Amino acid sequence: LIDSSGSIKRDTLNEFMSELLAIVRGRRYSTIYVVPWDTKPYGVFEVRHLGDLHKIKLRGSGGTKIYPALRLIMRRIRERDIVVIFTDGIIYDIRNEETRRALKAISLRARMVICLTTEHPIPYPFVRNILMR
Repeated sequence: LIDSSGSIKRDTLNEFMSELLAIVRGRRYSTIYVVPWDTKPYGVFEVRHLGDLHKIKLRGSGGTKIYPALRLIMRRIRERDIVVIFTDGIIYDIRNEETRRALKAISLRARMVICLTTEHPIPYPFVRNILMR
């Protein structure tokens, strides 16, 4: 999940994409799915090789609500999946009960949930937070 909301600066977005590039280059998985989001998800982009990265459309602005993106991926999560959330951590609905429940459900299904954040961690013990920089 890539946060493309208004609080994400161009440099930060470039940093997110650099990390995604590193994941694609070093992957041991067959497919990576990328979901850009702000107050809603802007599609699901399938990445099987480096050439697929150009397909990802990072649009968005304004506010940040993660629940709609979580709801989208909840139906797709499989047992061995790893969910990575790229964000600055400025998420309006992060403390909402439905968001907490969705993150918890995803963490129980997926192998792990990692948040790569530039500022604020996701405040739940079932999400591994890594501060970028």
